[in-house]
Amino acid sequence: MELDIKKLILLLFIPLISYSQHPSGKAYEVFTLINEARTNPKLFLNKYKKDILKYEPKFAEKLKKSIPIKKIIWDEDLALNCKQRVYGNLNPIYTGSNKMCGTSTNYGNGYDNEPAIRFLSNAYTHIMDEEDIYVGFFIDSNGHTLIWGKTCDQKNIVFNFNKTIDSSNVDFKRLKTGANELNINNMDKEMIKEINFVRQYPKVYAEIIAHYLSNESKSWWGLKKDELEAGLELIEELNLMTPAQLLYPKRCVYEAAKKHGEDCKKRGFSDHTGSDGSSPFSRISDYCNGLRGNENLVGGEKSARILVILLLIDSGISSRGHRYNMLDPSWKYIGCYGYKSEEMYNYVQNFAKD
Repeated sequence: MELDIKKLILLLFIPLISYSQHPSGKAYEVFTLINEARTNPKLFLNKYKKDILKYEPKFAEKLKKSIPIKKIIWDEDLALNCKQRVYGNLNPIYTGSNKMCGTSTNYGNGYDNEPAIRFLSNAYTHIMDEEDIYVGFFIDSNGHTLIWGKTCDQKNIVFNFNKTIDSSNVDFKRLKTGANELNINNMDKEMIKEINFVRQYPKVYAEIIAHYLSNESKSWWGLKKDELEAGLELIEELNLMTPAQLLYPKRCVYEAAKKHGEDCKKRGFSDHTGSDGSSPFSRISDYCNGLRGNENLVGGEKSARILVILLLIDSGISSRGHRYNMLDPSWKYIGCYGYKSEEMYNYVQNFAKD
């Protein structure tokens, strides 16, 4: 009889362990919908088409072209990181046992009463990405965070672009709106010029993007599927884009960027929320007497062109928020601040308008 009781306890205990590794509430709805989309994307589109078109039409287009892929795996430790981020830890450390080679994060607030399909639409580039194999999600009235964990078995893609880039009609002198600014360094000036380049000559820059993708394809680290898809999407958009107005440096916009850059350097990681709880909007407004603005953050090698390209491609960011921020035709002013961390060169790009 004693043996039977031990068996019964064991049988009861195993399901409890298993259940603790699965989401509940809104997180469960999101997780279930992700795998519903992955296992039958066309049926999923037919079922939720009205809501998908309402929140993100590009998600519908992606589902149309997609084939079934493996279900994503819930990771309780990623979910814990999501909760930590919502509650103020902007750089949570993953302590789980699953092996991942990179993560991507979607976050925000004010959506706790929204339907689960909205969260999928906001993160649509990840839903059908077979390189995203783990996910964690947390939501309450304080905000929400989704973290995607990537497989280490990522396939390199071949992409060739051999055309010579013709920049003979580019007026580079005109793009250097920060050339005579005394308070910014040469790298800051180069960053402003590069951003003005893509805004003023989008078709030429589309070829620069294609050349970059081709070089990535030939590099030892290779070109990944999500990077190629985002890059080709960008090339198409640049070829259709109307040139946007030049951006001019403004001292207060630069000071807001510098303040946040020094804050990020001091704490050892980059995030749009400052140590004092400030947002990009509040920092620019405070420094610039009510100007409206926004911010991009990027890290990589010390090259204005490479850093601008990384933000334009915006691989792993479903909203392509960095891309559209940089190309927004309504911006008038710019301020860029760079700093070196232990691992890379980092930049804060601030944009503003009256």
